[in-house]
Amino acid sequence: MNRAMFESCTSSRKKWFPLRKRSSATASDSQRGSLAPTPDLPRRASATREGNQKVRPLDFVIIGAQKSGTTSLYRYLQWHPSIYLLPEKEAPFFNLDAAYLRGWEWYCQEFFGGAPEGKLWAKATPSYMADQRVPQRLHQAMPATKLIALLRNPVDRAFSHYRMAVKRGLEKRSFAESVIDQLQPASLARDRLLPVGIEQQGYLVMGEYSRILGNYLERFSRNQLLVLFTEDLAAQPRYVIRRILRFLGIEETFEPPNLGKHYHVGGTARRVPFNAEDVSGNRWFNLFLGCFSAHQQKLLRRRFHFWFKVWNTRPDPAGGKMPPEIRRLLVCFYQDDITRLHQLLGGPVPWLDFNLPQQRQDPPFSLVADDEP
Repeated sequence: MNRAMFESCTSSRKKWFPLRKRSSATASDSQRGSLAPTPDLPRRASATREGNQKVRPLDFVIIGAQKSGTTSLYRYLQWHPSIYLLPEKEAPFFNLDAAYLRGWEWYCQEFFGGAPEGKLWAKATPSYMADQRVPQRLHQAMPATKLIALLRNPVDRAFSHYRMAVKRGLEKRSFAESVIDQLQPASLARDRLLPVGIEQQGYLVMGEYSRILGNYLERFSRNQLLVLFTEDLAAQPRYVIRRILRFLGIEETFEPPNLGKHYHVGGTARRVPFNAEDVSGNRWFNLFLGCFSAHQQKLLRRRFHFWFKVWNTRPDPAGGKMPPEIRRLLVCFYQDDITRLHQLLGGPVPWLDFNLPQQRQDPPFSLVADDEP
């Protein structure tokens, strides 16, 4: 960078980094979400224009589940010439009040302003399956939108979620201690009401798929929901992608060049001992961003934060080990929900834990904490 460019960048930083007026909602409110009533928004997203900005509903949404391979699925579908998947994966709207209260028109202008014409609009936000507010909000705004749910064995999904919380420094308990705490009746009742964003709590109830999908099917028709399995995506990715494309009504012979590659493999350790916020607050990082327009800076920051978190995960050598007695305990916990899921889907799931009759047994130890009467 020559001296003239350096002086231009540094002299413009005040213009490019204006102080933002704080909204009336606190940061903690927006992160936790709120179950309180929110002001009415336009009931449906319309396909109209404001100036040069497009405003239209999404054609489909990948709603989850978290820690179930949605990043890999997202990366595969990004290659399809008829699909525009929002580059900022997991950029929430329906479960983030700070965004939701600004309205879908604002979100379109902020995130879909560069979307090309003639493509399906889509986004992947796996946390949508874990927030009870989303089905109603999504249906109210976009009743014709198609939904895709990618489900993983809930026992393995919970363990993967636990390891993510450990890596982020949010979980200090052993997995066994965490499971016992979360299986207390009071904890289960609390966690089923919690909005997304509390990583060290609630990841067991996130695997109650029949309960969660039932909330969507109270509003959306069954033919609007495509349910897939992580294990099938790993073993038969070509078949899964074709099912999705057929569901969406677009060219289904297309095969992405990265098909079969795994993204965002879980782990409990970081590659480097700092997080995305540390990097984005660095002087040199901000000096680099100062060479871009204000709009480009926002895009770069958002995308950097997500993909740095993905990259900064060191996979465990053997994926970590779950104590056998804890696995049996979780199979017992999920069994009834899986039975209801069988009925909901009209067929069995591909998880041997729940298809073998001998797995249906009493818990290996009490679910009641030792200090309770």
